[in-house]
Amino acid sequence: MTINERDGAVTFEIRVRPRASRTALAGEHAGAIRLSVAAPPVDGKANEECRRFLAELLQVPRGAVEILKGASSRTKIIRVQGIGIDRLRLVFSGISGAGTGQAGSLRSREDGDRLEAQRSHGDRSRLEACAPRGGRRGS
Repeated sequence: MTINERDGAVTFEIRVRPRASRTALAGEHAGAIRLSVAAPPVDGKANEECRRFLAELLQVPRGAVEILKGASSRTKIIRVQGIGIDRLRLVFSGISGAGTGQAGSLRSREDGDRLEAQRSHGDRSRLEACAPRGGRRGS
């Protein structure tokens, strides 16, 4: 992965896959970070979700994340203000499944909250899923 640092900002390349089931890092391929985005590539929704996710992941304001190149392409050059190359590498070092198409270990906070809610209500949900629905048939 190529990362450049200049004037208090870092630039790097990402490869976006829109209309994914959830927004998450999905490894690395050909020198670019792969990012699955839940939003469709319509009216800039996928670009906005990409900026939102990266800002949250890198703990910078959303305005600090800019798409320099590739606004209408899957391959994009991203610039992030206020973060150093070492911090960016540290955050992206947690990516697993590089080049395999498997989801990375880093996900958005919303996914983590959803997983935590599923865990805390998991037993009840499983019981509800197994319980019979409706009345008797054939009576």
